[in-house]
Amino acid sequence: GRMSDIVVYDEEKVRERFGISPIQTIDFKALKGDPSDNIPGVPGFGEKTASELVARYGSIEGIYEHLPEIKGKQRDLLEEYEAQVLQGKRLATIVEAPGISLDLEACRRPDYDRSAAVELFRELEFNSLVPRLPRPRQLGVGSREPEGPLYGSAPPATQMSLFDAAETLSPALSQREREHRSPLPVGEGKGEGELAAKLRQAGSFAMRVVCTGPRAMECRLLGIAFAADGPAYLDLSEDTAPLETLKEVLEDESITKTGHDVKFDLLVLRRHGIELKGIAFDTAIAYFLASTNRTPNLKDVSLQKLDEELTSLADLTGAGAKAVPLSSLPVSQVAETACREADAVRRVTPILERELKEKALYQLFLEVELPLIPVLAEMEFNGVAINTAFLRELAIELDTRIRELELDIYNEVGHQFNIGSTQQLGQILFGELHLPGGKRTKTGYSTDASVLEELVELHPAVGKVLEWRGLCKLKSTYVDALPGLMNQETGRVHTSFSQTTATTGRLSSSEPNLQNIPIRTDLGTRIRQAFVCADPSWFLLAADYSQIELRILAHVTGDPNLIGAFQRLEDIHASTAAFVFKVPMEQVTADMRRVAKMVNFGIAYGLSDFGLARGTGMSRDEAGSFIRGYFETYPGIQHYMQQTKRDAAELGYVCTLLNRRRYIPDIHAGNYQLRSAAERMAINMPIQGTAADIIKLAMIRLLAEMRQRQVRSRMILQVHDELVFEVPEDELQLMTKLVKDVMEGALQLAVPLTVDVKIGGNWGEIAPVDAPEVAVVA
Repeated sequence: GRMSDIVVYDEEKVRERFGISPIQTIDFKALKGDPSDNIPGVPGFGEKTASELVARYGSIEGIYEHLPEIKGKQRDLLEEYEAQVLQGKRLATIVEAPGISLDLEACRRPDYDRSAAVELFRELEFNSLVPRLPRPRQLGVGSREPEGPLYGSAPPATQMSLFDAAETLSPALSQREREHRSPLPVGEGKGEGELAAKLRQAGSFAMRVVCTGPRAMECRLLGIAFAADGPAYLDLSEDTAPLETLKEVLEDESITKTGHDVKFDLLVLRRHGIELKGIAFDTAIAYFLASTNRTPNLKDVSLQKLDEELTSLADLTGAGAKAVPLSSLPVSQVAETACREADAVRRVTPILERELKEKALYQLFLEVELPLIPVLAEMEFNGVAINTAFLRELAIELDTRIRELELDIYNEVGHQFNIGSTQQLGQILFGELHLPGGKRTKTGYSTDASVLEELVELHPAVGKVLEWRGLCKLKSTYVDALPGLMNQETGRVHTSFSQTTATTGRLSSSEPNLQNIPIRTDLGTRIRQAFVCADPSWFLLAADYSQIELRILAHVTGDPNLIGAFQRLEDIHASTAAFVFKVPMEQVTADMRRVAKMVNFGIAYGLSDFGLARGTGMSRDEAGSFIRGYFETYPGIQHYMQQTKRDAAELGYVCTLLNRRRYIPDIHAGNYQLRSAAERMAINMPIQGTAADIIKLAMIRLLAEMRQRQVRSRMILQVHDELVFEVPEDELQLMTKLVKDVMEGALQLAVPLTVDVKIGGNWGEIAPVDAPEVAVVA
């Protein structure tokens, strides 16, 4: 907590709180237990029992000497757990004279094999300790690395051609040299022209764009590092004009570029009027695909794949409160570090490329992930317009509703308290109101959503607390945050899409995350109404795949009944209900369909009879027999589920139709919960991951078609199986047809893919195209 919360426990204070002396806390712990030290204690003994017994009998030994005097339950427990308590005391006692003599002098290691140490630390994944290994002393500065001026033979005035420098850059320059080489303004020197010529001649290069921050649409460009047959750095911190000389090279498709998170580079350059073309490799995406879906930090990639420690730009600036801006560091230092980063990208590329080929991931990388980079950049660059006035009104309305709920909750409970404090809430629900199911954790009772949902029926306050939480979260995440995330220059919100976060292959979106606005709630719809067209005469067009995961399930399992229903274009949930309840289609009731729908969507996520019973109000037996009937109807699904579990256990990973991999390390876990979660993951990932691959293919083709036809419409958002566009009225017909055709034709499956297109003035009020209210299309 804060400093003011800290209490000093001296001898007096311990007595006051526990009624025992500090040395007796050993006995106290042996009875009460201490989870942080793995001391079990006596089940059911809390602070009060433990401190009273220790105070009365002085010690554990004293307690066991006087066992006959102790009454009832306590005595039985003490007898039963005697061995455990004595061992607990042994564990809790600090050994003061362990009889170990430690000669610190003998531990000094003037020299050691640093590479062997790094190797061991890598194997043990002590990644954060590696930088703390001291460099062997006698190497001194520059003994191994050839000295050579950082800027080669080019005149320092151009701050440019590092190409003539030695292959390895010299160690950090001394302060004197730095001052001597302070960045002079870039003249119209031959330097830049020379750089462009060298890059053109090299034909391919790695690059690292250096900026003041991580948000591509907001940060300021400081420079660009290149690694081809040598390093070079273009300093743009004073003036970005010299970029013009590289425009041709950067926009030339035939000169190939590699980078780490190239989308960032692409966006920053695009803001400076340059369309980066010829992207041949992205080490971040490659590393993410090939390794067990690790977050691809260039430092880690370098350590894992090159066995080298990289000093990154982030290391120069530091993190958190102590961070210094890059722009305040000497240009020479930034240049050197960025060039080392670019060089690491250059050298790691062939290693990752080989790994992708060995794992049969190269085609996915080349045909899906790489071409997707410019598509995501396009969407991020376009951004989305927000109706801030609408959000302000919504905020006021939500505030009123939140206050109302608070008063209601206080009335139901009988007094005020802090609803946001899980501790106070737990104390009230389980301590005061005595609701069942209170599981104590270290910090109090658990009050997470799953716990509260079980109690909704039992007390009127519970449902209100859940609603209150939902409103507060949506208000802070969207209603309050969106206006602040608006870009000052464009007046739009630019989310960031990541290809290297979700292990299923889905995209993730951040700042703001536009993928978790609830769909089926009234409030979710209201928040979506804030997403509008910048030009009020335009329309938002949203296209989503209908039941894509079920269709993929039909294709993957090859189940004839499931495939047949989709091919006959039947209502799939009604069809399932008819099969399982064994009634003709026209006799399927809404309730029957609801049960079938729940199983259709839930089965691949490991839905159990218990879960189905809870979701539908059936008894557990009824639910169990429905699920059995379901598997009899669709034997292909059951076969697929068993086969996938077997494959995952054998290979350690599962794949989508396009071969995207997900490693499932817990498939062999001894713990049942971990293992069954891993099995559900194994069954679901090929389905969800294939859906992710399909929409990526559709996005790539759509953008190409839109560019070819030179439409004014813009692709602005992707939410898993939905794409959103901004469309002028005269292109509505064209775009409706184009989007539907391309999305439905993205991948040939055993069943047709279908796409629903909706249109409206904002994302919340969109209606199907064929509905009468959208007369505009005609």
